[in-house]
Amino acid sequence: MGRCILFEQKNTCSGCGACYNVCPVQAINMKEDNFGFIYPEINYDKCINCHLCKRVCDFEKIDEKRITKSEVYAVMNKQKDILLNSSSGGIFPSLSEYIISIGGSVYGCSMEYENGKLVPRHVSVTQRSHLKKLYGSKYVQSDTGSIYKFIKSDLIEGKTVLFCGTPCQVAGLKSFLNIEYTNLYTIDLICHGVPNARLFQEYIKFIEKSYNKTIKGFEFRNKTFSWKNFTAKVIFSDGTHELIHSDESSFYDMFLNCEIYRDSCYNCKYANEQRNSDITLGDYWGIENVHSNYLIKNGGHLDDTLGVSTVLINSDKGYRLFQNCNLDLVKYPSNIENVKKCNKQLKEPSKQGSHRTKIFKLFINKGYHSVDSYYRKIILLKKIRLKFKKIYDELKFR
Repeated sequence: MGRCILFEQKNTCSGCGACYNVCPVQAINMKEDNFGFIYPEINYDKCINCHLCKRVCDFEKIDEKRITKSEVYAVMNKQKDILLNSSSGGIFPSLSEYIISIGGSVYGCSMEYENGKLVPRHVSVTQRSHLKKLYGSKYVQSDTGSIYKFIKSDLIEGKTVLFCGTPCQVAGLKSFLNIEYTNLYTIDLICHGVPNARLFQEYIKFIEKSYNKTIKGFEFRNKTFSWKNFTAKVIFSDGTHELIHSDESSFYDMFLNCEIYRDSCYNCKYANEQRNSDITLGDYWGIENVHSNYLIKNGGHLDDTLGVSTVLINSDKGYRLFQNCNLDLVKYPSNIENVKKCNKQLKEPSKQGSHRTKIFKLFINKGYHSVDSYYRKIILLKKIRLKFKKIYDELKFR
C-alpha cells in the first residue's frame, strides 16, 4: 500500500477535521496555507499507513446515503429577546435548551476571545446560561479541534448530544463516528461558504487600529435596525460598541459576495437539498413573496422584521426534537421549492467572486489594509452604479 495522500486538489478538502480526529498515532496536524485556510498535513515519520484518514473523508466519497426529502417549515420563536439575539427565527436556542434540560451536551461554534484574538471555535455547552455564546452567525470557519472525540466519549457514556455545524462538519462527524447513535442529534446550516480565521483576525486588527480600541466581541447579524439589514455589532473592551453596515465593512461585504471562501466551498457537494443532518436551519429569505399570508402585517403570526427561519426536518429523530419545542415556536408548513428560490445553496454551491484572486494576493503580500483599500473602491463603484440605476428606472417610468 502506497503512501497516503489525503487530497490532490484543495477544492476537495473542506477542513472538517475528521482525518485529524481519526488518526490513531496523531500523525496529522491541521495547518494554515499561505492564505490562512486550514488543511490536514501528514507527518510521514509518524504515519503507520493505515489509511483511516483517507477512508474517513466524506468529501471525497462517491457512494452517498443522504436524506432526499424533508418536511419544510417557516418558523419563528415566540420570545422576542431570543429573536433579537439570533440570526434569524431563533430556532437553535429552543432546540439546544431542550437538550440541556434533559442533561445533554450542545456542541456549536463560539467566538472565543483568546490571547487577544477572536477565535471561532467549536465548544461544548452543558449549562443553559452558557448557550448564548453559540447563538448567531459567525461567518468564519470554526476550529473543530478534537471535538469529534469528545462527542464520541459523551455518546458512549449515554449522554444526549446536539451538534450544530456546517454541512461538511456534520458529515465529518458522522463519518468519524461511523455508526448511528440514537442519542446524537445533528443540525446543519444552509451554508454559503466560510472565510478563514486569519483573514477575519487581521480585519479585526484593522478596525482596532481605526478606533484605537480593543475588540472583545463581534456579532455579524445584529438586529438593531432589522433582520434584513446586514449590520455587524463591534463590541469593545471598554463596554462601548459600534454598529457597522455590511457595505461599510470590507470583510462583511466580501463574505456576502462570495469573494473569500475556501476553495472547497465553490465545489461543495453538500450544497443541495439532500441533507446529511437531522435538521437543517437557514433564513427564510423571500417569505413575503411565497407566504405573505403568514406575516403579521397580513394577519399571520410571523414578523419578518425580527427574523423568520426555514427549518428542514430530515429524519424521525429531527422530527421528535422539533416537536419537543412546539410550545416555544410559531410554525407554518412550506415546501422546498419555495425555500430554494432565495436559498441558492440548496441548489448549487456559491460562485467564486471575480475579485477573490486579487484579494488574497494583496492580503499575503501587503496586508489587510491593502485589501480594505482595494475593496472599498469596489463598494463605492457598486453604490454609484446602483444610484444611477435607480435614477434611470425612475426616469424610465415617468
